[in-house]
Amino acid sequence: MLLRATIALLAAAWLAAAPRPAAADTVRLANGNELEGRIVEESATEIVLETGGGRLRIPRAEIVESRRESEGRTLLHEARRWLSLDRPARALPLVERALELGEPQAAPVLVGALTALADQQLETGALPSAQNTLLRARAALARVRAPAERSALEQAIERTRARLEQRRRAADTERQRAEQAAAAGRWTEAAGAFSHALALDRSLSATVAEAHREACRRAGLALLQEGHYAEAALWLQRSLDPDRSPSPQTLRALGLSHIAVATLELDRNEIERAIRSLEAARALGGPVGELASVYRGLLAERRGRTARA
Repeated sequence: MLLRATIALLAAAWLAAAPRPAAADTVRLANGNELEGRIVEESATEIVLETGGGRLRIPRAEIVESRRESEGRTLLHEARRWLSLDRPARALPLVERALELGEPQAAPVLVGALTALADQQLETGALPSAQNTLLRARAALARVRAPAERSALEQAIERTRARLEQRRRAADTERQRAEQAAAAGRWTEAAGAFSHALALDRSLSATVAEAHREACRRAGLALLQEGHYAEAALWLQRSLDPDRSPSPQTLRALGLSHIAVATLELDRNEIERAIRSLEAARALGGPVGELASVYRGLLAERRGRTARA
Protein backbone atom coordinates (compact mmCIF):
# COMPACT_ATOMS: atom_id res chain seq x y z
CA MET A 1 0.00 0.00 0.00
CA LEU A 2 2.82 2.38 0.87
CA LEU A 3 4.49 1.70 -2.49
CA ARG A 4 1.20 2.26 -4.31
CA ALA A 5 0.67 5.57 -2.54
CA THR A 6 4.24 6.65 -3.25
CA ILE A 7 3.88 5.94 -6.97
CA ALA A 8 0.57 7.82 -7.05
CA LEU A 9 2.11 10.84 -5.34
CA LEU A 10 5.13 10.82 -7.64
CA ALA A 11 2.90 10.54 -10.68
CA ALA A 12 0.77 13.45 -9.54
CA ALA A 13 3.87 15.55 -8.91
CA TRP A 14 5.26 14.74 -12.35
CA LEU A 15 1.97 15.54 -14.05
CA ALA A 16 1.63 18.85 -12.25
CA ALA A 17 5.17 20.15 -12.31
CA ALA A 18 7.30 18.51 -14.98
CA PRO A 19 7.36 19.93 -18.51
CA ARG A 20 6.26 17.33 -20.99
CA PRO A 21 8.75 16.43 -23.69
CA ALA A 22 7.84 17.03 -27.31
CA ALA A 23 7.87 13.33 -28.16
CA ALA A 24 6.41 10.92 -25.64
CA ASP A 25 5.88 7.29 -24.81
CA THR A 26 2.93 6.77 -22.49
CA VAL A 27 2.60 4.81 -19.26
CA ARG A 28 -0.94 4.46 -17.88
CA LEU A 29 -1.14 3.73 -14.16
CA ALA A 30 -3.68 1.73 -12.21
CA ASN A 31 -4.91 4.92 -10.51
CA GLY A 32 -5.90 6.39 -13.90
CA ASN A 33 -2.97 8.78 -14.33
CA GLU A 34 -0.96 8.79 -17.53
CA LEU A 35 2.72 9.64 -17.59
CA GLU A 36 4.47 10.80 -20.75
CA GLY A 37 8.16 10.65 -21.46
CA ARG A 38 10.63 8.28 -23.05
CA ILE A 39 10.85 4.68 -21.95
CA VAL A 40 14.58 4.12 -21.47
CA GLU A 41 14.53 0.78 -19.63
CA GLU A 42 12.12 -2.13 -19.34
CA SER A 43 12.34 -5.25 -17.24
CA ALA A 44 9.99 -7.88 -15.88
CA THR A 45 9.54 -5.84 -12.70
CA GLU A 46 9.62 -2.17 -13.73
CA ILE A 47 9.72 0.47 -16.43
CA VAL A 48 12.06 3.45 -16.29
CA LEU A 49 10.49 6.56 -17.81
CA GLU A 50 12.59 9.62 -18.58
CA THR A 51 10.57 12.82 -18.32
CA GLY A 52 11.25 16.52 -18.22
CA GLY A 53 11.64 16.23 -14.45
CA GLY A 54 14.06 13.31 -14.43
CA ARG A 55 13.79 9.52 -14.40
CA LEU A 56 10.94 7.70 -12.73
CA ARG A 57 11.07 3.98 -11.89
CA ILE A 58 7.58 2.52 -12.05
CA PRO A 59 6.85 -1.03 -10.80
CA ARG A 60 5.00 -3.24 -13.27
CA ALA A 61 2.37 -3.87 -10.60
CA GLU A 62 1.30 -0.22 -10.85
CA ILE A 63 1.13 -0.17 -14.67
CA VAL A 64 -2.00 -0.92 -16.66
CA GLU A 65 -0.53 -0.19 -20.09
CA SER A 66 2.60 1.24 -21.73
CA ARG A 67 2.82 2.50 -25.30
CA ARG A 68 5.92 3.38 -27.25
CA GLU A 69 5.62 6.15 -29.77
CA SER A 70 6.51 5.41 -33.38
CA GLU A 71 9.66 6.89 -34.89
CA GLY A 72 7.59 8.94 -37.30
CA ARG A 73 5.50 10.43 -34.51
CA THR A 74 8.63 11.21 -32.51
CA LEU A 75 10.14 13.03 -35.48
CA LEU A 76 6.90 14.92 -35.98
CA HIS A 77 6.80 16.06 -32.36
CA GLU A 78 10.38 17.29 -32.64
CA ALA A 79 9.54 19.11 -35.86
CA ARG A 80 6.61 20.83 -34.17
CA ARG A 81 8.91 21.91 -31.38
CA TRP A 82 11.21 23.62 -33.90
CA LEU A 83 8.21 25.24 -35.56
CA SER A 84 7.07 26.62 -32.21
CA LEU A 85 10.52 28.24 -31.96
CA ASP A 86 10.14 29.80 -35.44
CA ARG A 87 12.81 27.51 -36.89
CA PRO A 88 11.06 25.94 -39.90
CA ALA A 89 14.35 25.15 -41.64
CA ARG A 90 15.27 22.86 -38.73
CA ALA A 91 11.81 21.28 -38.76
CA LEU A 92 11.71 20.44 -42.47
CA PRO A 93 14.09 17.45 -42.62
CA LEU A 94 12.35 15.92 -39.60
CA VAL A 95 8.91 16.26 -41.18
CA GLU A 96 10.14 14.90 -44.50
CA ARG A 97 11.60 11.85 -42.75
CA ALA A 98 8.35 11.34 -40.83
CA LEU A 99 6.50 11.46 -44.14
CA GLU A 100 8.81 8.80 -45.56
CA LEU A 101 8.01 6.62 -42.55
CA GLY A 102 4.30 6.90 -43.32
CA GLU A 103 3.30 9.16 -40.44
CA PRO A 104 -0.26 10.24 -41.38
CA GLN A 105 -0.06 13.70 -39.77
CA ALA A 106 3.23 14.63 -41.45
CA ALA A 107 1.75 16.09 -44.65
CA PRO A 108 -0.07 19.08 -43.09
CA VAL A 109 2.91 19.80 -40.85
CA LEU A 110 5.15 19.76 -43.93
CA VAL A 111 2.93 22.28 -45.70
CA GLY A 112 2.90 24.48 -42.61
CA ALA A 113 6.68 24.30 -42.24
CA LEU A 114 7.25 25.20 -45.88
CA THR A 115 4.85 28.13 -45.67
CA ALA A 116 6.55 29.38 -42.50
CA LEU A 117 9.94 29.10 -44.19
CA ALA A 118 8.66 31.06 -47.19
CA ASP A 119 7.47 33.79 -44.82
CA GLN A 120 10.93 34.02 -43.29
CA GLN A 121 12.57 34.14 -46.70
CA LEU A 122 10.26 37.00 -47.65
CA GLU A 123 11.31 38.98 -44.60
CA THR A 124 14.98 38.69 -45.58
CA GLY A 125 14.32 39.71 -49.19
CA ALA A 126 15.04 36.25 -50.61
CA LEU A 127 12.08 36.37 -53.00
CA PRO A 128 13.17 33.67 -55.49
CA SER A 129 13.80 31.27 -52.60
CA ALA A 130 10.40 32.10 -51.12
CA GLN A 131 8.72 31.44 -54.46
CA ASN A 132 10.40 28.03 -54.79
CA THR A 133 9.44 27.15 -51.22
CA LEU A 134 5.81 28.04 -51.92
CA LEU A 135 5.85 25.78 -54.98
CA ARG A 136 7.03 22.95 -52.72
CA ALA A 137 4.27 23.76 -50.22
CA ARG A 138 1.61 23.66 -52.93
CA ALA A 139 2.92 20.32 -54.18
CA ALA A 140 2.86 18.91 -50.63
CA LEU A 141 -0.71 20.13 -50.21
CA ALA A 142 -1.89 17.28 -52.45
CA ARG A 143 -1.01 14.84 -49.63
CA VAL A 144 -3.32 16.52 -47.10
CA ARG A 145 -6.55 14.53 -46.96
CA ALA A 146 -8.76 16.36 -44.45
CA PRO A 147 -10.77 18.99 -46.40
CA ALA A 148 -10.89 21.57 -43.59
CA GLU A 149 -7.17 21.24 -42.91
CA ARG A 150 -6.38 21.40 -46.60
CA SER A 151 -8.47 24.54 -47.02
CA ALA A 152 -6.78 26.32 -44.09
CA LEU A 153 -3.33 25.46 -45.40
CA GLU A 154 -4.25 26.56 -48.90
CA GLN A 155 -5.35 29.93 -47.53
CA ALA A 156 -2.05 30.28 -45.67
CA ILE A 157 -0.12 29.56 -48.87
CA GLU A 158 -2.21 32.09 -50.76
CA ARG A 159 -1.61 34.78 -48.13
CA THR A 160 2.13 34.25 -48.37
CA ARG A 161 1.99 34.26 -52.17
CA ALA A 162 0.10 37.58 -52.08
CA ARG A 163 2.75 39.03 -49.77
CA LEU A 164 5.42 37.83 -52.18
CA GLU A 165 3.80 39.63 -55.11
CA GLN A 166 3.25 42.76 -53.04
CA ARG A 167 6.88 42.82 -51.97
CA ARG A 168 8.06 42.26 -55.53
CA ARG A 169 5.96 45.18 -56.79
CA ALA A 170 7.20 47.41 -53.97
CA ALA A 171 10.82 46.56 -54.79
CA ASP A 172 10.27 47.35 -58.46
CA THR A 173 8.62 50.66 -57.55
CA GLU A 174 11.58 51.61 -55.37
CA ARG A 175 14.00 50.64 -58.12
CA GLN A 176 12.22 52.88 -60.60
CA ARG A 177 12.15 55.75 -58.10
CA ALA A 178 15.88 55.31 -57.51
CA GLU A 179 16.66 55.38 -61.22
CA GLN A 180 14.58 58.53 -61.70
CA ALA A 181 16.27 60.25 -58.76
CA ALA A 182 19.71 59.28 -60.08
CA ALA A 183 18.86 60.63 -63.52
CA ALA A 184 17.91 63.94 -61.88
CA GLY A 185 21.08 64.04 -59.79
CA ARG A 186 19.27 63.55 -56.47
CA TRP A 187 21.88 61.13 -55.22
CA THR A 188 20.89 60.82 -51.58
CA GLU A 189 17.32 60.00 -52.58
CA ALA A 190 18.57 57.57 -55.23
CA ALA A 191 20.90 55.81 -52.79
CA GLY A 192 18.13 55.45 -50.22
CA ALA A 193 15.64 54.12 -52.76
CA PHE A 194 18.16 51.62 -54.15
CA SER A 195 18.91 50.44 -50.60
CA HIS A 196 15.21 49.99 -49.89
CA ALA A 197 14.66 48.10 -53.13
CA LEU A 198 17.51 45.72 -52.32
CA ALA A 199 16.18 45.15 -48.80
CA LEU A 200 12.82 44.18 -50.30
CA ASP A 201 14.29 41.94 -52.99
CA ARG A 202 17.92 40.86 -52.75
CA SER A 203 17.78 39.33 -56.22
CA LEU A 204 17.81 42.87 -57.65
CA SER A 205 21.49 43.12 -56.70
CA ALA A 206 22.38 41.42 -59.98
CA THR A 207 20.98 44.36 -61.95
CA VAL A 208 21.19 47.43 -59.70
CA ALA A 209 24.24 46.79 -57.50
CA GLU A 210 26.56 48.99 -59.54
CA ALA A 211 24.01 51.80 -59.83
CA HIS A 212 23.39 51.54 -56.08
CA ARG A 213 27.09 51.86 -55.25
CA GLU A 214 27.47 54.82 -57.60
CA ALA A 215 24.50 56.57 -56.02
CA CYS A 216 25.95 55.94 -52.55
CA ARG A 217 29.32 57.32 -53.66
CA ARG A 218 27.84 60.47 -55.15
CA ALA A 219 25.54 60.96 -52.16
CA GLY A 220 28.54 60.65 -49.85
CA LEU A 221 30.57 63.18 -51.83
CA ALA A 222 27.67 65.64 -51.83
CA LEU A 223 27.12 65.27 -48.09
CA LEU A 224 30.84 65.73 -47.47
CA GLN A 225 30.78 69.03 -49.35
CA GLU A 226 27.74 70.10 -47.33
CA GLY A 227 29.51 69.34 -44.06
CA HIS A 228 27.38 66.33 -43.09
CA TYR A 229 30.41 64.22 -42.30
CA ALA A 230 28.87 61.29 -40.43
CA GLU A 231 26.22 60.77 -43.11
CA ALA A 232 28.88 61.13 -45.80
CA ALA A 233 30.99 58.42 -44.19
CA LEU A 234 27.95 56.13 -44.01
CA TRP A 235 27.08 56.46 -47.70
CA LEU A 236 30.69 56.28 -48.86
CA GLN A 237 31.18 53.10 -46.84
CA ARG A 238 28.13 51.59 -48.53
CA SER A 239 29.57 52.47 -51.93
CA LEU A 240 32.54 50.14 -51.47
CA ASP A 241 32.53 46.92 -53.48
CA PRO A 242 34.06 44.06 -51.47
CA ASP A 243 35.22 42.42 -54.69
CA ARG A 244 36.95 45.45 -56.19
CA SER A 245 39.38 48.10 -55.02
CA PRO A 246 37.69 51.50 -54.60
CA SER A 247 38.94 54.53 -56.48
CA PRO A 248 41.50 56.78 -54.76
CA GLN A 249 38.93 59.58 -54.81
CA THR A 250 36.41 57.48 -52.88
CA LEU A 251 39.00 56.36 -50.34
CA ARG A 252 40.20 59.92 -49.85
CA ALA A 253 36.65 61.21 -49.38
CA LEU A 254 35.81 58.43 -46.94
CA GLY A 255 38.99 59.00 -44.96
CA LEU A 256 38.36 62.75 -44.78
CA SER A 257 34.81 62.08 -43.60
CA HIS A 258 36.10 59.94 -40.74
CA ILE A 259 38.69 62.57 -39.81
CA ALA A 260 36.04 65.31 -39.88
CA VAL A 261 33.79 63.21 -37.66
CA ALA A 262 36.71 62.68 -35.27
CA THR A 263 37.24 66.44 -35.11
CA LEU A 264 33.60 67.02 -34.20
CA GLU A 265 33.76 64.30 -31.56
CA LEU A 266 36.90 65.85 -30.14
CA ASP A 267 35.10 69.20 -29.88
CA ARG A 268 32.58 67.40 -27.68
CA ASN A 269 35.46 65.90 -25.67
CA GLU A 270 34.51 62.39 -26.82
CA ILE A 271 38.10 61.25 -27.17
CA GLU A 272 37.41 57.51 -27.36
CA ARG A 273 34.90 57.93 -30.17
CA ALA A 274 37.26 60.29 -31.98
CA ILE A 275 40.02 57.69 -31.79
CA ARG A 276 37.71 55.03 -33.24
CA SER A 277 36.83 57.31 -36.15
CA LEU A 278 40.52 57.92 -36.80
CA GLU A 279 41.23 54.21 -36.68
CA ALA A 280 38.59 53.73 -39.39
CA ALA A 281 40.34 56.38 -41.51
CA ARG A 282 43.78 54.91 -40.85
CA ALA A 283 42.61 51.47 -41.99
CA LEU A 284 41.92 52.89 -45.46
CA GLY A 285 45.62 53.56 -46.02
CA GLY A 286 47.09 56.11 -48.39
CA PRO A 287 47.96 59.72 -47.52
CA VAL A 288 44.70 60.25 -45.64
CA GLY A 289 45.34 57.09 -43.63
CA GLU A 290 48.80 58.38 -42.72
CA LEU A 291 47.31 61.69 -41.62
CA ALA A 292 44.75 59.86 -39.51
CA SER A 293 47.53 57.79 -37.95
CA VAL A 294 49.41 60.92 -36.85
CA TYR A 295 46.22 62.51 -35.59
CA ARG A 296 45.32 59.37 -33.67
CA GLY A 297 48.75 59.28 -32.04
CA LEU A 298 48.31 62.84 -30.82
CA LEU A 299 44.89 62.01 -29.42
CA ALA A 300 46.19 58.91 -27.68
CA GLU A 301 48.91 61.02 -26.08
CA ARG A 302 46.31 63.56 -24.97
CA ARG A 303 44.20 60.79 -23.50
CA GLY A 304 47.20 59.55 -21.53
CA ARG A 305 47.90 63.01 -20.12
CA THR A 306 44.25 63.38 -19.14
CA ALA A 307 44.29 60.02 -17.37
CA ARG A 308 47.47 60.91 -15.43
CA ALA A 309 46.00 64.24 -14.40
